[in-house]
Amino acid sequence: MPDSAAPAYPLEKAAVARALVPGHGRATARAGQQRRPERHGDGFADVAFFPRACSTRSHATVRWQEQDVVPMRSREAFPLEQCLEQILTSATPVQGLSDAGELATPDERRTIAFLDFDKLGPAGLVNYLSFFDRTGFPEIWEEHLPLLSHLDEEVRRQAHSTMSHHADPELRMAAYETLARGEVLNFVTLLHRHARPVDIGPMLEAVSAPGAFADDDELRSAVLRLLDLAGEQETIDPRILIWIYKHSPCRMCRREAVDLMADRSVLPRWIAEECLALQ
Repeated sequence: MPDSAAPAYPLEKAAVARALVPGHGRATARAGQQRRPERHGDGFADVAFFPRACSTRSHATVRWQEQDVVPMRSREAFPLEQCLEQILTSATPVQGLSDAGELATPDERRTIAFLDFDKLGPAGLVNYLSFFDRTGFPEIWEEHLPLLSHLDEEVRRQAHSTMSHHADPELRMAAYETLARGEVLNFVTLLHRHARPVDIGPMLEAVSAPGAFADDDELRSAVLRLLDLAGEQETIDPRILIWIYKHSPCRMCRREAVDLMADRSVLPRWIAEECLALQ
């Protein structure tokens, strides 16, 4: 298997797309020809994609466009009093609080942030944290940090997601403490928005370790965060995208990894050849 030091291959994205999209290019040149799986990474997988996925839109955009369009809910659907009641009294996680937090005004977010969350049980903490899942807290406090090591697994998961919006030296230290506990997905989640070049090596080592993820759902969550990280880098590190190409269970994510490498002219020759080869 070629490694990440393989030479870049300056291939137009359209050329990759012709091999990946059913009905385009050599891979389906003969009518009725049965497509065989393309070679990718350490195994075989079907990497055929919808033609509309050849644009520069992200996998998330395409995925939502393949479903029925859901009208945007208005702020009136999430009155502050209702959010407060749900956070303080609900015995189970409440759907929609992340929407409410995103639509809330800065003053409303501060009102929720100043709740006495130390007195909340696990479900209340998950709901409190979920309210800030898409925005982060108005400001990060020292009192928030213990939630990253809370005894409840779901509280820890939501805490890492919410606090990923904040770039803070103490959160960087906390991320590596999370990794030391063996929580790879939480480690990637907390760092992916503000990772530094020095973090890429530890991230790749962590996600590549045997048993790093409990199942494909956890693996795909890590892939999505790494795609976000790679897409935001000014100078892209192809090692992240090569790992996604080799290991992602999601064919749309593999395609986006190839697109990003092709766009930045860091697509290794062996991946280009796999994508374009007629099996």
